[in-house]
Amino acid sequence: MAESELLALVAAADVAVTSYPHGGVIFVKDDAPGHAYVVKSGRVEIREAGRVLERIEPGEIFGEVGMIDRGPRSASAVAVGSTDLYVVDRATFDRLVRDNPMFAAAIMRDMARRLRATNARHRPPSSLPIVSSPSKSA
Repeated sequence: MAESELLALVAAADVAVTSYPHGGVIFVKDDAPGHAYVVKSGRVEIREAGRVLERIEPGEIFGEVGMIDRGPRSASAVAVGSTDLYVVDRATFDRLVRDNPMFAAAIMRDMARRLRATNARHRPPSSLPIVSSPSKSA
């Protein structure tokens, strides 16, 4: 699904838009998850302990993990520049996932992309030897 399609789905669901100024805090690590967000314009940084973990661009969603697992926020989200966000409440998020396979697939693709990026950051140096599995005897 293209970013514009995700924006169109959220806009069609009559989701409210909230504006944040540069540096505006959207949520803080350990907050309870009440919403997911889709960037309409501007940018958002996902931060933890003073480090930028990820930059979210227009058409991308964030905060969806908390909507799925109901766990507290794992990092903070801060607006970079003037930023407009679609704020998707839990009932709307659940309805979009249930009723729109394209929305659900977009969430899964985004989570897979983030998992691959995390794995790449934590991959051991390529100079380590690769140990093969022991062969099975007959």
